[in-house]
Amino acid sequence: MAWKFYKVLEVDPEMGIREDLYYDEERDRIRVETIQVVDPILAISKALHAQTDQRARFGGDGFGPRVAQIPMVLWQQLMAKGIVQDRRAFSRWLNDKDNADLRTRPGRV
Repeated sequence: MAWKFYKVLEVDPEMGIREDLYYDEERDRIRVETIQVVDPILAISKALHAQTDQRARFGGDGFGPRVAQIPMVLWQQLMAKGIVQDRRAFSRWLNDKDNADLRTRPGRV
């Protein structure tokens, strides 16, 4: 199976998202790959995390407390897996040390 880049389908510079189309000539199949630049999101998360007092209570801004900045591409994957819809699974995901760079505040969810 030899996937070859075919063309850029869409670019959203505001979100840092690009969709590329790949084609496998042997199997006559196409694949769409979505890529997002996450460096700005991680920088915001890190800055917000540094500003938050570790002892501060989880408060709200009308939408509930912000505990993470999640890139759209990753959010879509979590939605597709049903993780976002399952409160316990989403809390486990947010508390997982592998996702710590996305957290905007210390503590456990």
